[in-house]
Parts: sequence; C-alpha cells; structure tokens
Amino acid sequence: MNKAKLVALSCLALMLQSCCSASASIAAQEAKNTVVLALSVPAGSIAPIFTLNSTKGIPIQLRSLRGRPVALFFFCGCTWCHGVARIWGNFQRTGFLDRGFRGDGPRTVIVFSGYPDAATSFLHETGLDAKQTILLCDPTMSVTEDKYHASPCPRVFVVNAAGRVTYTNDHGADRARSASATAIALRAIGALRALRPKPILR
Repeated sequence: MNKAKLVALSCLALMLQSCCSASASIAAQEAKNTVVLALSVPAGSIAPIFTLNSTKGIPIQLRSLRGRPVALFFFCGCTWCHGVARIWGNFQRTGFLDRGFRGDGPRTVIVFSGYPDAATSFLHETGLDAKQTILLCDPTMSVTEDKYHASPCPRVFVVNAAGRVTYTNDHGADRARSASATAIALRAIGALRALRPKPILR
C-alpha cells in the first residue's frame, strides 16, 4: 500500500473517531437532560420556596408572591432564553397577560443564572417590561439546579395563587431546546389563562 493511501485511510479513521465521539457526547447530553427533567418539579406539586436577591440587592421570597398567579422563568442568557424572553416582553407591553383577570394579573418572575449586571443587560436586550418583571439573581444556581432542576433552559413553571405548580414545559411540544420559543411562551400563556377567575353566572 502506497503512502497516499495510508494517509487517506488515517484521515478516514480520524473522521470516524470524531463522529463517534460527537454522537456519544450528544447521546450523553440527551440522557442527562432526560434525568434532569425527571427530577424537575412536576405539575401538581407545591412550588419549592426560596429567597433570592433582586438586581438591586433586595431579598425576595417566592412565598411573599402568593395571592396571584406567577409565571416563573429560569433563564441563563443564552439564545434560547433570549427568544422566549423577547416574546414574553411583547405580551407584557400589549397587556396580553392581564386579559381576563380581575384586578391585578399574573406576576412574571425571572430567576437569572448570573449576577445583577448580566441580568439587567438581559432585561434590556430582550425588551422585558421592568415594571412587570421581578428579576432575581441566582449566580450559584442553587435554586435553578438544587430546588427546581430547571435545566436545560429556558424553563417556565406556572404557579397558581396558592403556590402550587400547575404547568411546566417538560412535554414534547414545549420542551426546552427542542420546541420553538413561540411554542414555549404560548403554552405558558395558556396555563396562565386556565387560572383566570370563572365568570359568575346569574
């Protein structure tokens, strides 16, 4: 066998090895995501309580927000998170979130996996309404990973006024990093709308 053929075969072997390694890496990540989703807080359970600081350093307790529905997002600032946040910001600015609710509508709470400067930049970049958004920082991901197992992002949990999770995006049609940003946002809107007060029949 001549030298040229040996070089070609060596290159082919390296390419195959690289492809196998990449496939194994993807499979391992998918398996990890499946395990994390299995550990995630399921619909029907009480939302784990936590306290995190806002971007201004003010401690906020999730328990203190009971009495109104909450859309609880877990964002890290990646492309997927930006996509969902931009759509949600549009819903906020048009008043779409409050339709059908008597008095105050649902709250938007974002747990951001980073420090205040990065969280504030994310808010401005995505067009989220600062007046309608409670932005909390989780740089160590103690709440994101340990309490909610909210990876991969973007994740959203809809919590009713009593503090119970009624929905999270762990289905095939709204799963993080496989479903579109629009699908994730619309499913969350649908879950919030299901919590609207029933009309009084006379």
